[in-house]
Amino acid sequence: MSADPIRQPIEEEGLVGRLCYPPAPGTHPTVIVLGGSGGGLKQGGAAALSSEGFTALALCYFGLDPLPPKLVENPLEYFSKVITWLKD
Repeated sequence: MSADPIRQPIEEEGLVGRLCYPPAPGTHPTVIVLGGSGGGLKQGGAAALSSEGFTALALCYFGLDPLPPKLVENPLEYFSKVITWLKD
């Protein structure tokens, strides 16, 4: 059985999410987990992936401050900003 993942809230540089990663040291492949059209932050999938050895970012892209309130005309630049943040 895998150890519980570490969950780190992300609320910086306009990004909103929860970074989940395995407690074991090492290099882990990284994935971004998006919720559906309901908005908000869905972190169950990210936690499940991290318990299998991935670093997973549950990413909110609307429905929570400071993000847009609705899934309408959301800027795609947000996602490139997320990828840059993960690389750093």
